[in-house]
Amino acid sequence: MRALATDLSPEMLALAARKVTSAGLQDVVELRLLGAAEVGSLLDEHGPGSFDGAYSSFGPLNGEPDLRPVAKALTGLVRSGGLVVVSVMNRVYPFEILWYLAHGHPRQAVRRWKGRARAGVSPTLAALVPTWYHSPRSFSRAFAPEFRPLRCRALPFLLPPPYLSHLWRRHPSLLGRLEPWEERLSDRWPFYALGDHFLLTLQRKKARRL
Repeated sequence: MRALATDLSPEMLALAARKVTSAGLQDVVELRLLGAAEVGSLLDEHGPGSFDGAYSSFGPLNGEPDLRPVAKALTGLVRSGGLVVVSVMNRVYPFEILWYLAHGHPRQAVRRWKGRARAGVSPTLAALVPTWYHSPRSFSRAFAPEFRPLRCRALPFLLPPPYLSHLWRRHPSLLGRLEPWEERLSDRWPFYALGDHFLLTLQRKKARRL
């Protein structure tokens, strides 16, 4: 097995390179400075259907104003029957809405609803970047008809997001009781569409024979 890992940040690639070296995986993992919208450039190098699948972790596709170039590129790169697994920041997250309303920030509570906002990239960084939010349905539609959705899960929907992780220290008993319900319901409709992120698995459809 081989993997090709891409990122738009030289710093993130340097960090990944150190981890790859530490794990002794230099012959398995190749690193490339590449944005999501540029993955189509790999087609000439590797050829159609040369990848068994693709994975995008925790929201890099939310930085793309148009998902169609990414979908087109993956249509060419991923073999028939291959899987694409994406973690995407969701458009409707009731926990966040209630949190900001309770703290007197109504504009923050509904910032995702328009589909675009400026958002932080990390709880430890003050920088805000343009961010496009999607629902599982709208994301699946952008990848249709070449990909079909197989399953979806909210990450999370009952529990607080990473930027409110301090709530675990304050309310460990309450949140601990919610965990089993999170696990039980997060992949069921409509709950899978109500998380901070959603984890969506898409399958490349088999090409029709003429």
